[in-house]
Amino acid sequence: MMTFLRRHWRSTLLIGLMLGYVAVAWVYASGTLSGTVTERPTPVIGGIVEEPVALSNGDIDLDAGFYTNPADGSCAVVLLHGVNADRSDVLRYAPLYWDLGCSLFSFDHRDHGRSTAADRTYGFYESVDARLAIEWVTERTGLAPSQIGLHGISYGAAAALEVLEIRDDLAFVVADSPYSSMRRVVAETAADTLWVIEPLVRPLAFFLIEQRAEMNAGEVAPVAAVVGKTTPILVMHTAGDEEVPVEHSERVAAANSSIERHVLEGDGIHLGAYRINIEQYTDIVDEFIERMAPQLAG
Repeated sequence: MMTFLRRHWRSTLLIGLMLGYVAVAWVYASGTLSGTVTERPTPVIGGIVEEPVALSNGDIDLDAGFYTNPADGSCAVVLLHGVNADRSDVLRYAPLYWDLGCSLFSFDHRDHGRSTAADRTYGFYESVDARLAIEWVTERTGLAPSQIGLHGISYGAAAALEVLEIRDDLAFVVADSPYSSMRRVVAETAADTLWVIEPLVRPLAFFLIEQRAEMNAGEVAPVAAVVGKTTPILVMHTAGDEEVPVEHSERVAAANSSIERHVLEGDGIHLGAYRINIEQYTDIVDEFIERMAPQLAG
């Protein structure tokens, strides 16, 4: 055996390198398509307990919940959470809209919380899930699309912007710390561990991602989804964000001149703007809605 390896060391080395390349690409793809799953209790909002809702998209069951606002402000907002979290995380933004009298709907993304385990597609299928959520709200409340807003954070922000590829008739979209495209953010994240070899592994990794998840990663690009859209869009970001750099939201805003963008201090923490500057954040959202969606502001 050793004699054979010595005689054919070049071929053996080449085969070893190829197997290693495929293995690294597989791990790259697997890390992209899956992650941490958290399950936390949902909060009581304004004295109202969440009404459990079962939302289905084919063979994917989405664990969801609806809060009926007793103030009846004739509006509703769908809240989309970030990666490796569940809807309890985004429901901390509820006061922004509850105080306007809006009812609230949120769900755990596929492969998050109590929803069905599935490949994560960064907005490719999640935007369709969000569209179904909007349809559920319209059927339940009788509200027009122009009375329903979307607020997404990070992963959910990108999904919210991707919804605009499906429908462009909503009251508004607030996107907090969105990435400009799946390819860019995944590559940036992978580069933290793969360093200089990431560009070499990326082509096969994305091929595997697309085959395994039955998706087109190139189509997941909020920077393209917002082009020409008329739905009012507010983009927020935290200065110094190291997880999703502010350049992502800068690219998104540059793609549509009507987009309003604010960068707030947040100690460089991803999604830190609301936690650290809650009053400023609230004032920006309130003013945006009053100006761009007055039908919600009452």
